[in-house]
Amino acid sequence: MNNYNFAKIQNDIPSDLMAKAVSAKAMGINDYLWKWNDALRLIDLFVEHKLPILGGDVYEYIDNNLKYTDNSWSISKRDLFAPSENYIVESKNLAFTYIKNYIKKNGENYYFLIII
Repeated sequence: MNNYNFAKIQNDIPSDLMAKAVSAKAMGINDYLWKWNDALRLIDLFVEHKLPILGGDVYEYIDNNLKYTDNSWSISKRDLFAPSENYIVESKNLAFTYIKNYIKKNGENYYFLIII
């Protein structure tokens, strides 16, 4: 997640959603990981703030640890300084489809890092 963009909307993230965030600092990443359903809520919030979803990474919860799965998705970066409404919606749809399909195929024991 882009810390600048996240900082701009952090106060708008509902406290119940923020309470579910898992810090990735122990893995050397200054970001948060989210269960799939919380990731979808967060993506909706980003889109409301006109922030495109550039991609994301998948982490698996195994033996009380989160481990990177080497799985991710991304959308081509274009018009980042003034993203069009179509690009923002396209980025949301790609993220939703990827996350839902991943969970359907692999189960719910996964967390997602959302890149904005």
